[in-house]
Amino acid sequence: FELSLFDGQHLIKIAVPKRTYTCIEADRTGRLWLGSLQGLVYIEPDFKIVDRLNSKSFLDSDRITHIAAAPDDAKYPWLIAVACDKQYSPDKAGTVSSDVPPSLLHPGDNPYILKVQNPPIEGSSVVLFDGQIWERLSRPGVHHMMFDQKFLWLAPHAG
Repeated sequence: FELSLFDGQHLIKIAVPKRTYTCIEADRTGRLWLGSLQGLVYIEPDFKIVDRLNSKSFLDSDRITHIAAAPDDAKYPWLIAVACDKQYSPDKAGTVSSDVPPSLLHPGDNPYILKVQNPPIEGSSVVLFDGQIWERLSRPGVHHMMFDQKFLWLAPHAG
């Protein structure tokens, strides 16, 4: 399985792991990040390939839904954000996601009191990377992201 990169003059072919890729993004340090349904891969500027499977990183799932790279003039330390969702499946009829709405419960027998119960979030998160440290955010069902100079914008699957 090969990825072809064009450096402005030459077409460079790089052997990458055979996977079902979902997204690609370049960060400001020159790394090229590839998200897939089987994990995260990045390519260093010297073309060294680093495979970041779930056991080797702080991802909740190997199903990567989106990668966003911070702009060069960002006011925060993060280089990239990686969204993963264990339940994500683009192959089924409609996109499947772990973005489950909360439920309302009546605690006890009082029908006038409502309690919001958020479903457990397991296998779905957004992880920020500053070049050395991975910082996990508990955000379910994120399938699209975008950095601007101040914020990281998140969106669920479009369905």
